[in-house]
Amino acid sequence: MGYLSSTKPFKNALEAAIELGGLEPESIVASSVKKSVNCDAIMVDGKWVEIPQSEVYVAYRSGDRVSALVCLVEKHPRNGTSVKVMGECEGPYYYGASKKVLKALTGPDTEWRRKAKGL
Repeated sequence: MGYLSSTKPFKNALEAAIELGGLEPESIVASSVKKSVNCDAIMVDGKWVEIPQSEVYVAYRSGDRVSALVCLVEKHPRNGTSVKVMGECEGPYYYGASKKVLKALTGPDTEWRRKAKGL
């Protein structure tokens, strides 16, 4: 899945991930937000401008299982906010989930969970 974008201002990265990612707030068991070391850059008025990126980790309930979602949130200087949502089974290359998020997950360990736990 690609990025979903909006010019609407959001209070924070979690709010953007919930709205643009189509997440149901009542299904969120735990979450954490981390500033990403990765960032893109674009040319604005002849100057390179970094696009800050946040990583939002969500323990998300679907039925009787709680799985991890990784949401990358970018705030563009001209185009608003973009969000990319990835499930843990998609193998996202981001492992900064908090212990609170990891502890809330149920079901069998996935490769992503093992890496996020540092195993």
